[in-house]
Amino acid sequence: MKIRTEVYYSEAGYGRIEVRGNNSASGLFLDGKPFVFSFTDCAGSIGQDLYHFTQLPDSERLPNLSEVTANLPADDADLSRIVLPLLQQFKPGAYTLTLAPLTDWGNWVEYWLPDYAQKLGYTDSGYYPLGGVSGEKTLIATQPDETLSDERIAHFWYAIEAGARPFAITASVDGGMCEFVLDGHHKMRAYVHARVNAWRLCISRADSLLAEDDWPTHVVGGPPSWHRVHESFESD
Repeated sequence: MKIRTEVYYSEAGYGRIEVRGNNSASGLFLDGKPFVFSFTDCAGSIGQDLYHFTQLPDSERLPNLSEVTANLPADDADLSRIVLPLLQQFKPGAYTLTLAPLTDWGNWVEYWLPDYAQKLGYTDSGYYPLGGVSGEKTLIATQPDETLSDERIAHFWYAIEAGARPFAITASVDGGMCEFVLDGHHKMRAYVHARVNAWRLCISRADSLLAEDDWPTHVVGGPPSWHRVHESFESD
């Protein structure tokens, strides 16, 4: 079980999954629509505003990864080959794949679904990235905690205690402060119960800025911090 890094270039990806951003703002898009945005709150600290615009679609809309993520691959296995069906869903470009454990659970942000979420079409919250000491990015959940299956969590919990090391899959940008969890929410919760450092495979794209008009049209306007972030882009 060792940390692995691999460079992958996609020339003909379907473009269904896209992650864009830098160290000020990052966003996850699926089928061209924004799903999660994380950006600085412009309040003079490292605080971040977090907006979930909708839930990540059911797993059947993405490649089934249950078998390949059930345990860590062999040390000589190509990471890109293991998750190729998922990589083919990404927008064409250069990516860095990193398989590594999460050593600081303070870098995990859960997603709770308030009662008013369906009326507004989004949820908003905030967090402080705590990876300054460990150097790790904050992992952002995209599946509401209320929708997780206790039975599925228990399945992975028992597997971990038996020696297996299932891994989650995240998406990020090279200069971003967070990773968006695409697959593995049950695994992450199981690792917490087992008190074992969780493993994840991060698919990271080179910096690609979010535009101010990426804000979804079904959410009126946008928070002041969103617009201030883009004002800073224009002044750079």
